[in-house]
Amino acid sequence: MEILKHEGKPVFVVMPYDEYIAMVEQLEDKADTADYYAIRDAIKRGDEELIPEEVVKRLLEENPIKVWREYRKMKQKELADRVGITSSMLSQIEKNTQLGSLKTLKNIAKALSVDLDDIT
Repeated sequence: MEILKHEGKPVFVVMPYDEYIAMVEQLEDKADTADYYAIRDAIKRGDEELIPEEVVKRLLEENPIKVWREYRKMKQKELADRVGITSSMLSQIEKNTQLGSLKTLKNIAKALSVDLDDIT
C-alpha cells in the first residue's frame, strides 16, 4: 500500500486490488451485522413487525390495501368507517378502479398501522 501526498497531506491510497476487495467485503460484512442487530433489537422492542411469507407474496401480486386489511382481519366497512369513506369507495380503491386522495391514503395507512409507502 502506498500513500500519495499533496503539500504534505495524504490525498490518495494506492493498494493492490485484491486487498481493496477484501477490505470492501469486511466493511460490507460489518454493515450487514450492524443492520441485523438493529433489526433484531427493533423487533424485540416491538418497533418492527414480522410479516408472514404468504402476506409478503400477496403484497407483490395484489392490491396492498386489500392484503393489509385482510391480514389485519378487517372488513371493508370497518376500514372505510375508520377512514371516513364509503365501503364502495374503498372497494374501488382496492380494485384499482379509483385512486384515493393523498389524505385518504394516509388515513388508510394509519388505520392499517402501516407506512404510506406500504400501500402505494
